[in-house]
Amino acid sequence: MMDKKPGDNIQPRYRTRRRRTILIIVPLVIIVAGLLFSQRYAIFDWLTGSQMVSGSPGIANLRLPPGFQVNVFYRGLNNPRFITFGPDGTLFVAESGTGSIVALSDPNHTGKATEKKVVIK
Repeated sequence: MMDKKPGDNIQPRYRTRRRRTILIIVPLVIIVAGLLFSQRYAIFDWLTGSQMVSGSPGIANLRLPPGFQVNVFYRGLNNPRFITFGPDGTLFVAESGTGSIVALSDPNHTGKATEKKVVIK
């Protein structure tokens, strides 16, 4: 008599059906995972209620919680690289395009700089 192997009692139809099921389910799972991954930001926005803010070209896209807003403090900088605030609230910006440091002040606290003064050239 012939010796039976552990998988011999499984019907050939069952193997074929199981293989076909696996060949259908695995690609579907991969496709769904890829779609979810590509839409992760939209899904995050939908779940958290935040919104995507985009402005002019060259201005970063930001994600804001509900109730927050963004405005441009100053336009016309030449490749701004580093920023810091002085004790009086003046914003100092290092421009990598000119190699200078400029001071942007907002004395009236309007949310927009009223003057640009070159501090170091």
